[in-house]
Amino acid sequence: MVWGMKVAGGKGRPLLAAFLSGLFPGIGQLYNRQFPKGALFVIAGIVAGFGPFSPAAAHLNFDDPTVALEKTLVTALPFFALNLWAVIDAYRAAKARQPE
Repeated sequence: MVWGMKVAGGKGRPLLAAFLSGLFPGIGQLYNRQFPKGALFVIAGIVAGFGPFSPAAAHLNFDDPTVALEKTLVTALPFFALNLWAVIDAYRAAKARQPE
């Protein structure tokens, strides 16, 4: 056991998989060798983070910083939701691969 994670031939390290998906959606799935699912999460993360509804594309008026912050947080919600989903999915998939 390493840092609270079971190690069995490099398989099923749930905390590492969750951490990697926390860096960017899909990386944890790729670590779990779920290549199609990982690719879909990566593509969805790119679209949610950098696409037409991304926080970077929002037109902000900095005369009222409260409204600008609120608009940024609201436009970032799809990416945050996707990221949370990817973290939970990667953790569960790695946990399922662990030997008992």
